[in-house]
Amino acid sequence: MVKTPLKPLYLLPNFLGEEAFDPSLLPLKVHQTVASLQGLIAENKQVGRRYLSCFMPHEVARSIPIALYKGESDRRLLDFLLEPIEKEGKALGLVSDAGLPCIADPGFLLVRRAREKGIPVEAFGGLSSIFLALMLSGLPAQRFQFNGYLPIEELSRKKELLRLEAVSKRERMTEVFMEAPHRAEKTLELCFASLQPTTWFSVAWDLTLPTQGVLSGPLYRLKKQPIPSVKSRAALFLFFAEE
Repeated sequence: MVKTPLKPLYLLPNFLGEEAFDPSLLPLKVHQTVASLQGLIAENKQVGRRYLSCFMPHEVARSIPIALYKGESDRRLLDFLLEPIEKEGKALGLVSDAGLPCIADPGFLLVRRAREKGIPVEAFGGLSSIFLALMLSGLPAQRFQFNGYLPIEELSRKKELLRLEAVSKRERMTEVFMEAPHRAEKTLELCFASLQPTTWFSVAWDLTLPTQGVLSGPLYRLKKQPIPSVKSRAALFLFFAEE
């Protein structure tokens, strides 16, 4: 008896903010795949339900079960989350709160476990704030390093920022990090006060939203012009230290 091949775990691109839930931003293949799902794994049930409702009638979206997965703290749930694929042959999708699963996102653990269990995985291209910020910045992206979040404590933040600037200069590499909206304004001030005037710097906020903005250029030039507020904005910071 030939065993029926397992359906893949589908890694689905999400939008980048509540005001940008626009299905036209995602490939047609994503629309078709979401319409075929029999379950969804998400970080947040409300976000997951809204995501499904972008591609199907609300009553159908409400009928699809959503399992929650938040990363490291849910390691013990990996096998349970994958059971519907492995034992019931169901089509499951994994969606992050924003952007691409597994990119600055804990979904990699689920993908790793799926591969260990022989479950196929299929990924789709879509929106990524990291890559959009790089594209819009004018900074070189042949080599770049994404650093997640800087330390919370102020002295440690400045120390890490200066360390990354030294690495950028030595390795000829663009450094990228993100910041929580409530710390974005202070982080921008710290960058302006700490980085070298010749360092090329960029901050991008609210990407794909109507309030999207990008500021980019050498710091000595940026300091001479009015700086837009990034207070309470979802922001990414990038810089490239010139020799």
